[in-house]
Amino acid sequence: MLPLFLTTAAIVTGLGMVIPLLPFYAARMGAGPAEVAMLFAVYSAAQFVAAPIWGRLSDRIGRRRVILACYAGTALSYLWLANVGGLVELFLARAFAGAVAGWLAAGQAWVADSTDEAGRARGMGIVGAAFGVGFIVGPALGAMAVGGGTPDFALPILASAAAAGLATLVGAIMLREPVRRAAETGPGGLASPGVLTTPLILLLLTIYFAGYFVFSGMESTLALWGDAALGLGPRDVGLLLAFAGVCMAVVQGGLMGRLARRFGEGRLVLAGNAVLIAGFLLVPPSAATPVLLLPAMALLAIGQGIANPSIQSLVSRQVPAASRGGTLGVLQSANSLGRILGPIWAGFAFASIGRDWPFLGGALLLLPSLVAALIAGRIARRGAAE
Repeated sequence: MLPLFLTTAAIVTGLGMVIPLLPFYAARMGAGPAEVAMLFAVYSAAQFVAAPIWGRLSDRIGRRRVILACYAGTALSYLWLANVGGLVELFLARAFAGAVAGWLAAGQAWVADSTDEAGRARGMGIVGAAFGVGFIVGPALGAMAVGGGTPDFALPILASAAAAGLATLVGAIMLREPVRRAAETGPGGLASPGVLTTPLILLLLTIYFAGYFVFSGMESTLALWGDAALGLGPRDVGLLLAFAGVCMAVVQGGLMGRLARRFGEGRLVLAGNAVLIAGFLLVPPSAATPVLLLPAMALLAIGQGIANPSIQSLVSRQVPAASRGGTLGVLQSANSLGRILGPIWAGFAFASIGRDWPFLGGALLLLPSLVAALIAGRIARRGAAE
């Protein structure tokens, strides 16, 4: 598990350096709020198309090869991003980055192949903890590298390329192809045409989509909201996301295994959605009392940190080992679809309804997800009892 943790942490560190800076980088090239939101969406649109392909490819040629190819492609995408000549090329560079982001689906399949059912949520949590570490180190490094009065966007983006290159090198040396646990087959399986329409899979895909829809909407407008409400700049937003990364790393790296054993993944999906709603509702009052922004970001990070590994673990149990990559690629596409539509909605809400509505609307939109999580938990517990 250590090689995947290290390489994922490195690749997400690069991502964490870039995400807080993108709205400001795009604004320098003439982008408005709608274009900023679309910049996030175009990455996810490419990922939506490519993730199932990478996942199925990892089922055929192996997880390691796909992970390393995607790491190397990510490094190239950052080199391009640092040297774009205008807004159109900026969009193309981000689309390419999304197209080579199949390392996440292949990495989740690597974890599923390397763990038994009892340890799977913990394994997914460790990968999630790598995200937390990356989003601690990345935004902090990016905030320092971008500078203050006159931001230097090229330096943190080139550092992101170096982080992805390091992930490729470490992965090539340390990462090994896992032995697939072919005997582990859950109900259905991707070989069965109806696997993606079974009630539990459908509910989990819907919840996963909803979580990323609202969370990516928050990510794409947080810098805009922080600037409008509190006068925050790139460095401030980067440090704020680093704090959220600390919260996520603590939950996923230190607590996820124990929480899953005690409560079960189904209950954790429900709890994660409830915590997310609380976090969204706490953001708007932070404009009057900025101290509330820290607990709001903590709740948002904890909610995602609890729900996501639980969903990934539950989905991986429903299919045979030979089809996990493809199925987790479909799950990643649900993530990507949320990241396509979420920023579009949030950009519209910010510009046309009010600066608080990406957050208030996010809380409202998660209410049906709570109901879906309750039903999914019951189905999962019933299946486990049988």
